Amino acid sequence: MPGPLLPAPAAAGALVPGRRLRRALPLAAALAFACGGGTDSGDPKAAGGPREATTDGGTWVIRYTPDPDPIPLSEPFSLALEVEGPAPAGLAVDAQMPAHGHGMPTLPVVSGAEGAWTAEGLLFQMAGEWEILVAVEGDGQAERATFPYTCCAD
Repeated sequence: MPGPLLPAPAAAGALVPGRRLRRALPLAAALAFACGGGTDSGDPKAAGGPREATTDGGTWVIRYTPDPDPIPLSEPFSLALEVEGPAPAGLAVDAQMPAHGHGMPTLPVVSGAEGAWTAEGLLFQMAGEWEILVAVEGDGQAERATFPYTCCAD
């Protein structure tokens, strides 16, 4: 079975000084292009961006709802995640600002099962264009969904 797509999390909201997602940037950019950045039944920029995406291999459909909604600037938030498809063995969640070459200053913790998952300890420390990355592993497969999100626009 392939290794994890995102690093193993520490405690929810743990600060990670100087953390970068250099390895994930090229893959995330390719996946965002391949997946079209996700799909949504409404306006793709409504409330920050699309809330549904299919993983790059087409095995899973991921939906999320942030809490609070919309996602605040410089305040912790969580994501309620729904996973449609074969039961995943695990999920990992992260976020990055590709234009700036950095991720969040925290490591989210993901818990759940049976298609309903929660990611806690996320924090967008800057306004601008973010990508929320959801990695799914299960049944010998590892895939990713990328959600573009515009944080904290006026």
